[in-house]
This record gives sequence, structure tokens and C-alpha cells, in this order.
Amino acid sequence: MRIDAPTDPAAAVNESDKPLSRPLVVSLIGLIVLVAAVLVWAVFGRAPQTVSGFGYVLPAGGYNEVGTTLSGVVKSVDVEPGQRVLKGQELLSISVEGQNDPTPVLSPGDGLVVEVSALPGRVTLPGDPMLYMQPDGAELIVKAFVLATDAETIRVGMEALVSPADAPRRAQYGVILGTVAALSPTPVSAERIDFIVGGNSTLVDFFLAGGPVIEVTIELTPDPSTPSGYAWSIGQGPDVEISSGTLSDVSMLVRDKSVLE
Repeated sequence: MRIDAPTDPAAAVNESDKPLSRPLVVSLIGLIVLVAAVLVWAVFGRAPQTVSGFGYVLPAGGYNEVGTTLSGVVKSVDVEPGQRVLKGQELLSISVEGQNDPTPVLSPGDGLVVEVSALPGRVTLPGDPMLYMQPDGAELIVKAFVLATDAETIRVGMEALVSPADAPRRAQYGVILGTVAALSPTPVSAERIDFIVGGNSTLVDFFLAGGPVIEVTIELTPDPSTPSGYAWSIGQGPDVEISSGTLSDVSMLVRDKSVLE
């Protein structure tokens, strides 16, 4: 029968007193630092809280209304919405009684045709609007519509972020920077929205789909060095022109909150 030699108590003690290996110590220190960093971030870290809505881009000074002082019948319409025109370019022509040749209606300046209300064969009277233009160089603003239940924390001067629907690759270019310039004290009517969007009932229904909304006016931050003329959250932004009538997603930064809230 084999009898094992008794264990030396002193040797056992010496074995337990051996220091931890260096890799294990480094791992433990790293874990402690990571946990501490997470705790500090949880207590002191701040996360932005935003209120979102949908917006509509338009000139700050409104559209240029093009009409005529003549009475007659629209002979031809030579432009369409979205078309860029130059000052003096023929937009349409009118047949006037007693005149052999149609009278042209010319563009008052360089700009973008936004809406055409004139139709060939339609009678026109002095002062009737025939089309609307966005003049070149016009400052653009955004009219945002936010659910009244969400808009209570919005204040003038707050930072706003605007993402136009026709701007490509938000992940690459970011969003346009802006500032809340004004907001309606009470929910706006369907008639008010209809006026802003130029009589587009589909857009009126879209903006009111979630319930009563507050009208928020957002001024875009200018930056002449970018292709669009406005400041973007990432770099120079895309090489596109931001035009009136563009739909957009809008967010207002109402406050920073602790990540534990």
C-alpha cells in the first residue's frame, strides 16, 4: 500500500503567496477602468433630447408673383415648375383683342419657376397671377409643423436640424443647421397650412395626419463657402441646390438630458 508523503505546510503557504501574472493584472486594471468610465458617463454624460416634425422650404420674403396688366387669352405657356429662367426670358404669351401678334410676358429676373397657374386658352385679367417664381439669391426658411402635444418645450433660439428630402446620403453629408426663429402660440388651421404650401391639399393632409400642429419658423444658417449656401453638420454638404417647395425632416434640440433620465 502506497503512502504519499505529507504536504509541507511552509511550501503550501509559499505557493499561495505567489504574485498574479502580469497579463492578469493588466486585464483586471483595464476592467476596473472600463467600469469606472461607464459609471462616470452614466452619471455625468448628456444626451440630446429632440422634438421632430416635418418641414416645407420656401423663400423668407415669399414668392415673386408674375402677372400682366393686360386682358386677353393665354396663347402659350413656355415654362414649367422647376425650370430655371433668366431675366427677360419669355414665360408665356397672351392674345389681346385688336393686336395681331401675341404679347409676351417676360421674367422679371433670374430665378426658378415654382408654380404655373396660367393655362392656354384661359382668359386672364389685369393683376391675375400667372405664375410664381423663387428669385435667385433669395434667403430660404423652413416652415416646420410639429404636433402640438410635442411642441411645448420648443423655444425661440433653439438649434434646429433640417434634412431636405432631395439631399443625398445623410450619413455622408449630415443635415442643414438652423435656428428656431418663431413659433405659433396655438395650433394652426388647415387654411394657414394651405396658404404656406401654395394650395396643395395633399400636403395639408400630410402635415395634419397626426393631429393639430404648431407652426415653427426655422432660419437656416448661411455659409457662402458651401454649394448650397448653407451650413451643414458634416463638411460642405452635397453639391445640390436647396429649392423652395422641398419637404424635409426637422428636429429641434430642446435640451440635453442625463443618460440616466
